[in-house]
This record gives sequence, structure tokens and C-alpha cells, in this order.
Amino acid sequence: MPDEVSFEDAILIDSFCSSLHPVIRNFPEENQKVLVIGAGTIGICTVYALRALGFKSKIYTLCKYEFQAEKIKEFSEIIYLKEDYLKKFAEITNSKILKPIIGKPFLNSGFDLIFECTGSKNMIENSLRWIKPGGKIVLIGTFGILNFIDLTLLWFKEAKLVGTNSSSEENYLNERKRCYQIAIDLLKNKKISLKELL
Repeated sequence: MPDEVSFEDAILIDSFCSSLHPVIRNFPEENQKVLVIGAGTIGICTVYALRALGFKSKIYTLCKYEFQAEKIKEFSEIIYLKEDYLKKFAEITNSKILKPIIGKPFLNSGFDLIFECTGSKNMIENSLRWIKPGGKIVLIGTFGILNFIDLTLLWFKEAKLVGTNSSSEENYLNERKRCYQIAIDLLKNKKISLKELL
């Protein structure tokens, strides 16, 4: 570690890279509407990675607890699970809420890009309801075999479902670098701080 990186920051590099890797490979365009589902360590690190790499547009984070929101409220607009979040998402994305005969309500449009950080069956299905046609869902939250998931909206919206695994080498600033090295550089250059997550 370079002297500029504290041990408290360094110990969280592995967790941060689990988010940094998929964010680099699925980086949004400015003005795209981005939703992060979940505000545990990986969800928070996803918001940090987006900001550290220079994404300036709004980020929306679906959050369960206030103590999680405290870590990201300066970087992201917080939407709580206890709110009527579907109505809020419809307003944010200028969407209509459609109510099918079978199944749960969904947005006719939705977010351009969703980072799903919980790994829960419910939220994976919900991400299909909240993505815009042709949008992309990045599965960061880990899970094994889930029981039946309704993929109807994946086909109906022609959305992209992308997996991610750990971290790797990345193309970053016209150079091929290990994800860990990118994280170290971001910390060294004060683009982000991780120690608050301890």
C-alpha cells in the first residue's frame, strides 16, 4: 500500500472491488437514470464507485435503514422501502404504472440501468418491473439457485441481464489494470474514502 492509503481504507478494497468491477464494465452514460437496489456494503460501494469514476448524474438508491442512508445521502437520492417506492419510481422515470391481469404492477418505461445488490428473489424480479425497455440490469448481489422467477418482463421489455463475478483486470483510462490497483489509485488520489464503512 502507498503511504497515502490508510489501513482502514485498505481493508475494504476487496469489498469495494466487488462493486468497482461491474461498475467499470457497465458504466452509465451521463443523464441516464440509474437505480442501485440495496444499501448494504456492496450497494454503498456501488454508489461510491459510480461517483469515484466520475458519474455526475443523479443516482437513486433503494434503502432499508437510516444508518445505511447516512453513508451515501451526499452521493445519492435515497428512497426507502417503507415509502410508496413504485409511485416514486414512476415519477422519477416519467413512467406509467401498469397493472396486468396476472402478476404485479410494473413500469411501462423505467430506469436505464439497475445495479441489483441484494441477491434476493423479490428484488431481482422487481428489477425486471422497473427497468426501461432495452435497459440493463447488473446482478451484483450473489445468490445460488432461486425458486421460480417470473422472467416475462425480461422478454417483454427486451432488457439485458448481466452477471458479474468478483474482480478482474479492467480497461481504465486507456490502460489495462488490475481492479485492486484501480481501487488503490482512487483511494490514493482521494477520489473516494471507504473507512467510514467499518
